[in-house]
Amino acid sequence: MKIGVVTANINFSSYIMDEMKKHHEVSLWHWTPKMGTKEYRPSVEAFIDTVDLIYSEFIQLPLPHITQYLSAHPEKIKPIVARMDGLDLYSHKYVDWRRVNALIIPPVQYDRLIESRKYIEANRKLVPLPEIIVKTNIGIDTEMFQPDHQRTPTYNIVVHAYMLREVKRIYTAIQIFYDLIAKDGDKPWRLILIGGYDGSGEYGTIIQELIQEYRFPLNRLGIIPKNLPRQEWVNFIRQQDIYWAASVKESFGVSVAEAAASGVHPIVNCWRGVRYLYPKEVITRSPAEMVEATIRWGNLSDGEKIKNRAHVRSIVEQWDAKKTAVGIREICEEVMANE
Repeated sequence: MKIGVVTANINFSSYIMDEMKKHHEVSLWHWTPKMGTKEYRPSVEAFIDTVDLIYSEFIQLPLPHITQYLSAHPEKIKPIVARMDGLDLYSHKYVDWRRVNALIIPPVQYDRLIESRKYIEANRKLVPLPEIIVKTNIGIDTEMFQPDHQRTPTYNIVVHAYMLREVKRIYTAIQIFYDLIAKDGDKPWRLILIGGYDGSGEYGTIIQELIQEYRFPLNRLGIIPKNLPRQEWVNFIRQQDIYWAASVKESFGVSVAEAAASGVHPIVNCWRGVRYLYPKEVITRSPAEMVEATIRWGNLSDGEKIKNRAHVRSIVEQWDAKKTAVGIREICEEVMANE
């Protein structure tokens, strides 16, 4: 079978494509911001002709155009398997779901999708979703991310996110850290922020202003403005102690899970669907609760903290990206067999 993978974001596709290549011929069509409408549409239309099945990584561009194009050219129809993740939820109303054979979606996003459809259908009728809907998380590389059980615990807290996205609540995380220092400053707590930060835009500016206002003591707050290369991230996260996920919304939260797999204790906000992912003892309902949960961890003995690494690792072992990739490949094969 010739599988054509189409995506505007290849960051989550590697394990899936590697698994597909073990069994099938695979080609990739990757949209980039340099492609204008006049360029990408004929390009992806020509790509469709070269494959037997289309696997769309996310349901944003180019999937809406592909489904609309195939509806207008029924002689060119190909089976489609699509995976939906986070922001692409808002693209679903532009997809002609009659052309999609199977949808793969995280449990959290499925709840949001159904509610979104109810809201839209109050004003207009939507095309029904595919009959085959598989609810699963994309997962992480559980072999690559492993705890360092020999490391002595410190007091390092990490937040890894695109800092300029307000839903990640970096501003709030800094406020939480300020409260932590005020209440438990005798311990050498340190907050490290990683990813996508250059101080630009309104949100970046107010983050800078807040940091200037707080005037944290030397070495308490560190900022790594760009994402670390893969192996550097693997080595770095194993040396941290706590991961704060203060986001108001996640569909899975890859970096949170990678941290937990590395034995880093997660303390997460109560975004919708977090109950599908983490036990209630690490879920907090307010900034104050996040401070309290952090102090509780800090008051554990070193031995108890080291034992905790195995516990948090066990939470995420079920989310193996390579096993998820096998399941996605099998869904593609099932769809093709039924054509």
